[in-house]
Amino acid sequence: MGAWYMRARDWQYHDPFVVPPLKEGDPTLKPAREDAAHFMVRMAHEFPHQVTLYCGGPLTNPALAMELDPEFPELVKELVVMGGSINPHTPNAEFMHSPQREFNFWFDPEATHKVLHGHWPKVTATTVDISVKTRVEKAMLDEIGRAQTPVAQYVSKYGRAGNYMWDELAAAAWIDPSIITREETLFMDGEIDHGAGYGNTLNWEPGMNPGMGEQLVHVQDDLDTVKLYRLFVRLMTGPTPRARNGSTQ
Repeated sequence: MGAWYMRARDWQYHDPFVVPPLKEGDPTLKPAREDAAHFMVRMAHEFPHQVTLYCGGPLTNPALAMELDPEFPELVKELVVMGGSINPHTPNAEFMHSPQREFNFWFDPEATHKVLHGHWPKVTATTVDISVKTRVEKAMLDEIGRAQTPVAQYVSKYGRAGNYMWDELAAAAWIDPSIITREETLFMDGEIDHGAGYGNTLNWEPGMNPGMGEQLVHVQDDLDTVKLYRLFVRLMTGPTPRARNGSTQ
C-alpha cells in the first residue's frame, strides 16, 4: 500500500520504498521491533479466545500469522474485516461495472483466500455494499472540530466530507453491534485464478457453495446511520483513553 498516497485531491505516485513527508507532520514514534504477524500470534497465545482481530486493510498480515501458526485463527475470539464487494447499489464508477472488485481483497488475493479459509470462531465482513450507505457529513466534521482534543482537531482538519465510512463502520459495528440492522450469512472467498477476475470477491448462499474449505461469514447488509454518526462524533470528541497531559502514555 506504500506505492502511492493521496495529497489533497490528487494522487501523487512515488517509489514503493519511499515514505513521503506527511502534510500534517511526520510521526515521532519509532516502529516496533516486532512485525505485525508475530505480534498477532503472540497476543493470541497470551490471551486465548479474548482477542478480536480487526482488519481494515489487505489481509496480508493475518495470512502470514496463519503461516507462522496454523492454529492462530482458532485462538482468536473473532475476525472483523472491512473488505469484499458483492452487489453494491451505487452509481460510483469504481463499482458499477465491476461490483465484485474491492481494494482490500484484490490487493493480496492469495492472502484473502487463505484468511477466508481459516477456522475462525466468527467472521464478520463490512463490504462495499453497506459501506456506500454511509457518508462523512460536513456537519459531523464541524461538530468534531469544536472539541479541542488533538484527535478532534486532526479529524476536523483532514477529514473529507462525502467520503464513505468504510473502516469507521467496521470498527463502530464491532463496538456497538446494534448499529447493524440487517445481515446475512454467506460463504465467502477470494478469486485466485489469474484471469480477468483475479482478486474478485466470491460468495455463495449456504448449500450453493463449492465446499472447498470456504467459511461462513456474517455479512452486514443495512445499518442505523444516525446511530453510527453519533457514535463516531462521540468517539472523535472524547478524551483519548489513558491520556495524560494531552498525550497517550
